[in-house]
Amino acid sequence: MQNVIHRFLLDFLIHQTNPHPMRPPIKTIRCMILSTLFVAAFAPCVLFAGGRGDLHIAVVCPLSGRNASNGKAVIQGVRLYVDAVNRGGGVDGKKIVLDVYDDGDDADTAAKMARDIAGADRALAVIGHESSTCSIMGGEVYLQHRIPALSPTSTDVRVTRGNPWYFRMTFNNEFQGRFLANYMRKVFRQGHVSVIHEDLAYGANLAEVFVGAAKNLGVRVPHVWRYDVKDKGLDQRLEEIVDELDRAGEKAGAVFIALHPPEGFKLITLLRDRGIENRIVFAAGLSSPEFLRQFSRYPKEMEHPGYYTDGMYAASGVIFDTADEKDQAFMEAYRRAYGEEPNRRAAFSYDAAKVVHRALEEAGITGDLEELATDRHRIRQWLASRDSSFKAISGVTGRTYFNADGDPSKPITMGMFKNRRLVSAPIQLQEVPSLSEIPNVRTALADERVIRVGGRYFYKTNVVYTGIQMDKISEIDIRSQTYLADFHVWFRYHGSIEPQDIEFLNATEPVEMGAQLAEKQTGQMTYRMYKVQGRFMMDSYSDRRMYGEHVLNISFRHRELPRCNLIYVTDLLGMEPPETLQEKIATTRVLNPAEDWTVSGIYFFQGVSKKESLGHPDHLESQSGVVDYSKFKIGVRIKKQELRLRRNLPPMSVNYLFGASLAVLLCGFVPGIKRESFLLVKAATVAILLVSSEVILLQWFLGRHQTHHLQPIIRIFDILWWGVPAFFLIRCIERYIWTPLEQKTNRSIPNLVRRFVKIFIWMLVCFGILAFVFDRKITSLLATSGVITMIIGLAIQVNIANIFSGIAINLERPFQIGDWIKINDLSQGKVTDITWRTTRIWTSDNNMVNIPNSMASEAVIVNYNRPDEAFKIDIDVHLDAVHPPEQVEEIMREAMLSVPGVRRVEVLFRFHDWGCIYTGSIFVRDYGQIQSFQHAATKKIWAALTREGIEPMGLKYAPWMTKDPAP
Repeated sequence: MQNVIHRFLLDFLIHQTNPHPMRPPIKTIRCMILSTLFVAAFAPCVLFAGGRGDLHIAVVCPLSGRNASNGKAVIQGVRLYVDAVNRGGGVDGKKIVLDVYDDGDDADTAAKMARDIAGADRALAVIGHESSTCSIMGGEVYLQHRIPALSPTSTDVRVTRGNPWYFRMTFNNEFQGRFLANYMRKVFRQGHVSVIHEDLAYGANLAEVFVGAAKNLGVRVPHVWRYDVKDKGLDQRLEEIVDELDRAGEKAGAVFIALHPPEGFKLITLLRDRGIENRIVFAAGLSSPEFLRQFSRYPKEMEHPGYYTDGMYAASGVIFDTADEKDQAFMEAYRRAYGEEPNRRAAFSYDAAKVVHRALEEAGITGDLEELATDRHRIRQWLASRDSSFKAISGVTGRTYFNADGDPSKPITMGMFKNRRLVSAPIQLQEVPSLSEIPNVRTALADERVIRVGGRYFYKTNVVYTGIQMDKISEIDIRSQTYLADFHVWFRYHGSIEPQDIEFLNATEPVEMGAQLAEKQTGQMTYRMYKVQGRFMMDSYSDRRMYGEHVLNISFRHRELPRCNLIYVTDLLGMEPPETLQEKIATTRVLNPAEDWTVSGIYFFQGVSKKESLGHPDHLESQSGVVDYSKFKIGVRIKKQELRLRRNLPPMSVNYLFGASLAVLLCGFVPGIKRESFLLVKAATVAILLVSSEVILLQWFLGRHQTHHLQPIIRIFDILWWGVPAFFLIRCIERYIWTPLEQKTNRSIPNLVRRFVKIFIWMLVCFGILAFVFDRKITSLLATSGVITMIIGLAIQVNIANIFSGIAINLERPFQIGDWIKINDLSQGKVTDITWRTTRIWTSDNNMVNIPNSMASEAVIVNYNRPDEAFKIDIDVHLDAVHPPEQVEEIMREAMLSVPGVRRVEVLFRFHDWGCIYTGSIFVRDYGQIQSFQHAATKKIWAALTREGIEPMGLKYAPWMTKDPAP
């Protein structure tokens, strides 16, 4: 395709610049310029049309077998990020191509896939494998062939330890095992714990670390049950384990389970059906939504969602009720792309793709296959250089940087299963950024306010499940970016904290919590609900404004407790999904229907609010002088109920639309194209050019996080969208109204009319810009302009009446130039001119009469040239009755026909008291020669009668108008 385009452009240049040697130089130069602009218009399409210079990344994961769903999440997470990069132009114009391999979650197959990747000799890096067993086998190949690899989810320490070419995105089993042992001992207060694990590397290694850490903490481990995943009697073995656990009862203590989802599903079903009530804690492998959905086919689960898993706990790298704003953006993009919720594997894979992309951009690679080994080495060196928090890459799962073993310093979030969902557990362990923040570390450890896991320290933090229900949104003021909100807010939490002691961060004035509407204590969990009303600031820095959307947000933080003590998270159990809430707001009329707003989206997330410590004694240990608070935020995106094309084009299409529209416009300069006939095409093309160029500019600034440029650009294009259509409207009026009217009337349109229409259109444009772009009230302007228009209209009303009467005369055409007419009592005359103000008549007595068009349009008009140009002139001849009528008629007929210009004659005979009257009628065309015809016909008749000895007694004549009968 690229070669075809190149050949076309080359032929176009040759043909346009030198189609024949005698072309004048000026035309050659013009065509060269046109060709250059044409190439420039299509340059982005040509440069990215290619297939050459692509950057290949291998992705290897289980796409078949028992864990195919895990591999699907990996692929979708990676592809979501890579597709976004390619839409933005790739890496230096080079497209990232994913080479996908299926390891089937089998160690031998994984080794074979790794050899295939090495044999293909084109992948710059590898993202995979998903399981630890496969990663260990594949890692040997990557080490041998020096291919940098990044595993999204493998946790066995042997994956990266001793292999400098392998890195991972998630925590390892060593940290996870110690973390869970500490959590069960110091949060759950468990004195003894039993373990169930698989024989695969993941479960076996994790169980070993957990047991060792638990014993070091003084936790007794009475039972450790192990099973072989390839055992033909696996189901029987799992039943044996459940039987032994049932017999042990409370003596077994809490149960820690480290295995993969297929066996986990069977084991948990057996545990619940047997009625086992021991506390159950899973490793991270059993925290995905796909795992929970497997239970939905059972009747008990259908009747009571969460029957099999409610009350159980699991470790996870990410739980989305603690998602911040960028996590929410990832979740929305994932839902749009795949129609399902993301899980932790998708999130870690998305971040893995981001890390690899950053390496491709910053490692200084060439992308040439000849330099493949060098490029791989540079990527590996770049990954290893991300060795501190200052060089970390921020992502959905946190900040990523690696230690000497290729492991990241990622946190673990403890989750609790409820209603078939994994939500944050009431107590979390948040890592301490710096030990200097803790005045007395030894005392904090003794009081268990701080917990040590390996060489890392963690705060014991309360989680507050928070929800908001919007009741009324009104008084939305776009100019001041404020609105009035009426809503309910509730908190559900453990402990004796006061989560309702909050400060609203975007309130225009201090907002106090309203009356407490409800309070309930259930075990260790407290629930409180409040009613709040206040005026809040909109999110004026939102990127959604470029799409015509505005964000109504409410954000708050605790007044006293920093983030290390309290975290507000979204109450996923108590709140409905965003889609349901959006429909509910629409049906319950939360927004005032009279204001014509509609909800386009809702989101909830927690974030961090920073506040200066200002020397507060409780925060003197903060090195930066800034204290982090947990912030909860709800955002309601609203937009006007209108059809919008602007800024809603698919990102993939805007570059091509821009190039195509620019090329079409340039075609207007090609010799031979009639520009007037090109007008409508040009108008449509300019509209497409405006739409695409606006999106390109806004995306360019957004990609560079220069959001302060967005509003001026949007305003400029808002003005253009008023001015450009007005320009083409004036051109179309000229082309399709004034020009045909001039051709029809053979008269030029007065400049006064043209200018009046132009001024009127531009006045409407100015009013529209003031009202809709600058949001200014134009009532006073309209009133002032109305008064001015009335004064001017009164001053020139006569001229205006004459002009519009002239237009009516030219359209209806009761007479035209050259016609002989008679208006009211004025003398008859010939029309010599019809202007837009007067009609000029040259009368038969050689006078020029100017009649105002307003008078002419209302007068009685006799047109002697209508319905055709035939005239009848009667000449009466008085003769004595002694002459035979036949003889007289014949003489008069021959005499009148001998007059030049006479087309036909008639002779009528009648008696009179003293003789006979013969009326001779001649039919002629030129009314202006009526006297000449009458004179000539009279002379001919007199001469003819005299020759025959007949003496006329008298002659009279009279002109009549009649249709010209067929000869």
